[in-house]
Amino acid sequence: MLSTTLGAQQLFEQNVSQSIWQILIQSVRGSKRALRTLPDMNPLPAYEEKTRKSHIALNKIVGSFNPGRTLDFDGDFRPRHRRLAERWISIAGEFLRGGSLPPVILVVVGDEYFVLDGHHRISVAAALGHEAIMAVVIDG
Repeated sequence: MLSTTLGAQQLFEQNVSQSIWQILIQSVRGSKRALRTLPDMNPLPAYEEKTRKSHIALNKIVGSFNPGRTLDFDGDFRPRHRRLAERWISIAGEFLRGGSLPPVILVVVGDEYFVLDGHHRISVAAALGHEAIMAVVIDG
């Protein structure tokens, strides 16, 4: 248990550091790869009519339904703040133990996916090198 927690903490610190460096590099270069916000889509499509469960490639997940999350995660879903540590490390520990986590919830617009629920799970999956994640997908 201790090594799993320590591994999760180290993974978090590594990802926060990478995010901070990436933000600095992007500001020097004048470019920015930020997490995008879902285009204006209120209200959400009805869940029960337009949903499916599927493995989704992480590189197809480009943004969030929640504009506030663009401040929490960078464009590669790395955490941008240490205040996210407790939840992030808890989820990473569950991943590392091989535990079961619920699927994330995504809204698809064209061929791009936006997160409705599961930002931390996506961040951890990406940090662990996963290529896809199980999701409930809402067709937008």
